[in-house]
Amino acid sequence: MTGTGPVERAPAEIRALVRPEHVHRRLYTDPVLFDQEMRRVFGGTWCYLGHTSEVPEPGDFRRRRLGRRELLLVRGSDGAVRALFNRCAHRGTMLVAEDAGCAGSFTCPYHGWRFGDDGRLRNIPVPSSYTDIRSGRFDLGRLAVAEYRGFLFGTLAATRCRWPSTWGRSAPTWTS
Repeated sequence: MTGTGPVERAPAEIRALVRPEHVHRRLYTDPVLFDQEMRRVFGGTWCYLGHTSEVPEPGDFRRRRLGRRELLLVRGSDGAVRALFNRCAHRGTMLVAEDAGCAGSFTCPYHGWRFGDDGRLRNIPVPSSYTDIRSGRFDLGRLAVAEYRGFLFGTLAATRCRWPSTWGRSAPTWTS
């Protein structure tokens, strides 16, 4: 890595690793190629997260993984489905270890910070210890989520990427 950004392999260099008779093992073992794939595939496209039937009731959640990120697919008390990062905004501790369940909130096992099913910070043990605690900067991170015919898709892209026109004429319903 350089100070100017992530290292990338040139498209011609990558194409040279795939031939009709074989695929070079570097395609599977090169850490630079792996990082590049993580950024391009999981960081800039819509990826399948689940189906609305998996989180039918308010508070229902499923643990998911998108690239290297651990997520919680949650049906909020308002009925919206969200994909929240499964990491406490305070020190990065994993909030939920169970694969699925039902909870109105998520509490960090480390310091006891509690987050609502919408990802907002709801309570901390000693609020006077922190300034600007209600500003939203300590809320859980979330992905943009789209629903298409019950299928839920999310993207790690900082700005919502374009919905692929090849997926049908109907526009998705934006859930977050």
